Amino acid sequence: MAHRAEHLPRQLSGGEAQRVALAVSMANEPALLLADEVVAQLDADTASDVIDTVLGAAFAVLFVSHDVSLADLADTRYELSDRGVQRR
Repeated sequence: MAHRAEHLPRQLSGGEAQRVALAVSMANEPALLLADEVVAQLDADTASDVIDTVLGAAFAVLFVSHDVSLADLADTRYELSDRGVQRR
């Protein structure tokens, strides 16, 4: 993202803006990071890099995703369905 450092937020693509928002939220090393659809607007390679970074961080992460393959990476997974909440 260094090549976009001089751009205004409105000049960033959706995926670029999402990566910047994630970087800002991780900068202070929070005890818990809440992330909703953290890779929704990213291409597969960038999404993989982002997930590796987030899951490798030294803080807890709670994320919401419709992506089952992403959910499978979690240590603990809860699935919401018409039948309620199930731990998997």
